[in-house]
Amino acid sequence: MGYLINQVDVLTLLHNQMGHRVAPGGTDDDLKRYVQEGFNYCWRYYKWGWSLQCGSSDVNGLLPEDFDLDGYSTIDQDTYTIVWDSAQSRLKLDPVAEIDFTYQIAPPTLGTDAAGSAPFPSAIVVAEAAIIWSKLAENPTRADITQEWDTLHSHLDRLAGRSYNNKPRRPVHYLDAAGTYVGDVGE
Repeated sequence: MGYLINQVDVLTLLHNQMGHRVAPGGTDDDLKRYVQEGFNYCWRYYKWGWSLQCGSSDVNGLLPEDFDLDGYSTIDQDTYTIVWDSAQSRLKLDPVAEIDFTYQIAPPTLGTDAAGSAPFPSAIVVAEAAIIWSKLAENPTRADITQEWDTLHSHLDRLAGRSYNNKPRRPVHYLDAAGTYVGDVGE
């Protein structure tokens, strides 16, 4: 993953998409919240390679601090329930167990400088998500976001497809020892 985005990148695109003629400046705390919510949605949309980690619960069943409850994980939901441990202020497994699993880390908070950058392949897709949140905030019961929602998911699907295509694959062998192939109809 070679592309990092930050809040300034997304805010600039968001202002352009919203038709603002003046460059971003001043206090736009609402737009910053919409950008972060849009980024959180895009981050959790797919199990991006850079957002996954391998981890394990400790002997008390506590999950890693960066575990994202709303994100992807390989924890078997039929066997374990994830509960809040108020004494430790962390999520933990019930029943308590020490297991290894893959999980999606919580989305980072986008900052305004290089230190606040996060990996994501497209700042414009995050800006599209922020537009949806801003329209919902203006009129939550009457906002018609159908077209924007479909466009956002189309772009996220395209990015997810590119991410999936870049994964290394093991070779597939179609011929078996007798020289036939899968789907071959014998005589």
